[in-house]
Amino acid sequence: MIGSSSAFQPFIGYEETIQNYLLKHSPELKYCEAIGFPGAEGEVYSLIKTIEKINNCEINENDIVVFIANEKLGINLSKELDFSIYNVPLNTKNDFYDRTHFSNEGGNKISKKILKILSEKNNNSESEIAYKGDVELLIKDAQDKLLVKSKKIDESFSYFKKYISKYIDPQAGRCASILVNCNPITLGHQHLIDTACRAVDRLFLFVIETELNDYSFKERFEMVQRNYESNKKITVLKGGLFMCTEHIIPEYFNKEGFVDVDNQELEGLKLESFYFGKKIAPILGITEIWLGHEPNCKLTKKYNDFMSMAMPFYGVRVNIIDRINSEGEPISASRVRELMKTGDFDSVKKIVSNVTYDYLLNIHLNP
Repeated sequence: MIGSSSAFQPFIGYEETIQNYLLKHSPELKYCEAIGFPGAEGEVYSLIKTIEKINNCEINENDIVVFIANEKLGINLSKELDFSIYNVPLNTKNDFYDRTHFSNEGGNKISKKILKILSEKNNNSESEIAYKGDVELLIKDAQDKLLVKSKKIDESFSYFKKYISKYIDPQAGRCASILVNCNPITLGHQHLIDTACRAVDRLFLFVIETELNDYSFKERFEMVQRNYESNKKITVLKGGLFMCTEHIIPEYFNKEGFVDVDNQELEGLKLESFYFGKKIAPILGITEIWLGHEPNCKLTKKYNDFMSMAMPFYGVRVNIIDRINSEGEPISASRVRELMKTGDFDSVKKIVSNVTYDYLLNIHLNP
């Protein structure tokens, strides 16, 4: 079976996978393997690695190849090979682990449909055949399309990899990270940062690199740096393209307009979790991330829930701690922005550090 993570189902045990059900329901099958590309709908260029696997596969006369196509890439393997396209009616609630990954019941249903199709084809003298030459042409076409789509993201990560590699420390011990927007940094952010810092040997603070905020990236980065410049455990880094920017999760910058829907999945979360878990964390030796519990914002809660599910798959632990309150309400950056606009500096001073307060006041007095 070849396809996205829907084909090899990374978030469930082997006993519940499609390939295991195929072997269970059909004793004639001797072996079944699923190959593919994690986070395919976001991490498009990794399909090239899958294509290389296909090229290296030894496909014998009686072997069966099942493509689980992903039309979002603009490449429909079934259609371009003139195969029939089969739709399996699925119930979203029971048949999916999340929006795109099959559950135990879903995998079982898919396997039975595949075996039914194969049985019908075997009884049909005009069964469809794909010749190897056709497949090779399709693979070349797919590779060309994906190289174009992946060029920008490849170049950006190459630059980002060089940037973060300067901070590699093999002797760091227990290493963690926190992704922050800090628009601006509050005592709530610092409670999360300080709690994590006490628990680990080294802490990386990634500041989301975007200009879609009230405070510029330069201002937000400087505020975080100034608060922790004397802390030898903490390193403040740019978040780059891959951490919650408008290119990855545009919904983050329109929280007020975000409408949550049951089983809705933000496509960018798959890309972000893949890049962080598979590429960024291993470079810096990060084995855990820290998040603040979100009681109000549905979008942030969805982010936390997804990361809690996906990160352990990459060997990264997720720690979530409760937020702190001020006058009975969770401290938030949005509250600081409101108070700054109304000139209520005394209230601002209660929920930000002295370092942050002085910085904000300077911006306000010198626009």
